[in-house]
Amino acid sequence: MVEYQGKKVTVRTKVKHELSDVVIAWVNQVVKNPEAVIVDWNQMTAKEQEEFERQAFLLEGKLHKVIGVAFAEIISSSNYKKKI
Repeated sequence: MVEYQGKKVTVRTKVKHELSDVVIAWVNQVVKNPEAVIVDWNQMTAKEQEEFERQAFLLEGKLHKVIGVAFAEIISSSNYKKKI
């Protein structure tokens, strides 16, 4: 067995949570510094940028549901606990 956050887990569980970590980091980067992630960010209108962020959050939630990652507690985008 492998470990994720100090707990013994199956390889499948580790893959789910590692993928989840990448998605969370990408969405956080889109919110904090979108110009560094989205090449044409500055060519988008304010409305398009807002819709992009909204869609990113929606798809993040859907992805977590599809891969089976649940959260025990969410306080903020950088302060959360996953159910492992």
